[in-house]
Amino acid sequence: MVGPVLTLDRGNFYLKAALFSGNSLIQRWRCGGGGLEQLSGILEKNQPEGLIFSSVIQEWSGELLALLKEAGVERILRVGPELRYPFKLDIDNPETVGPDRLCAACGALAGGFSEAVIVDAGTAVTVDLLRRGVFAGGAIMPGLHMMLRSLHRGTSALPEIGLTPVEGPPPGRNTAEAMARGVFYGWGGAVKELVGWSRRVLGPAAFTIITGGDAEHLDRFLEEPRLLDPDLVHRGLFYLYGTNAGIPETNL
Repeated sequence: MVGPVLTLDRGNFYLKAALFSGNSLIQRWRCGGGGLEQLSGILEKNQPEGLIFSSVIQEWSGELLALLKEAGVERILRVGPELRYPFKLDIDNPETVGPDRLCAACGALAGGFSEAVIVDAGTAVTVDLLRRGVFAGGAIMPGLHMMLRSLHRGTSALPEIGLTPVEGPPPGRNTAEAMARGVFYGWGGAVKELVGWSRRVLGPAAFTIITGGDAEHLDRFLEEPRLLDPDLVHRGLFYLYGTNAGIPETNL
């Protein structure tokens, strides 16, 4: 790769971007909403030679491709079934698995892990299993803030609250505390249980790799050996870009 490469991870609420030069991640951005206006400035300033993106929102991809065409990015790859992956997908309907889950697994492999439990704690939480270099599927559950919002939206009496710092375990001394502590410890306990089941498959020496916006909240719940890598998906995207040199670029 001659020039810099930009990786884009479009989730439900944020666009996360990372710039790689050589094999090093040199800059990161987090953009609210679709992030296309901010991305336009990033492209103009950094002029990446290539770009690879993952998106869970299909209609956003069309707007992005129009922007990239106008910006003159030379090579564009989109994470999808047409790419070559460094592992077999031992699951039903591989074409339906979320691209962010595949990128996180690629990031684990790029970091030297052929076996790992991969936890991505975002809007939803995914707990996936990489076993002897095979993506073996996993579990999906609501994320921390989704659980908290659902209490308000699904009831007539519970208020809408933010997740203020939880200084102690239940019981909460008022409704807001009871909600925050119930959701926080219930969420963490559920993720711990899912990771535990996954590690029974791999063995106790297997690493748990944690990423996503709420990853740091899981530190008190998950056992060693574990690794926190906030850039896991971007490392996976960059790895896929490098291993798919012969794949035709996205049709603009």
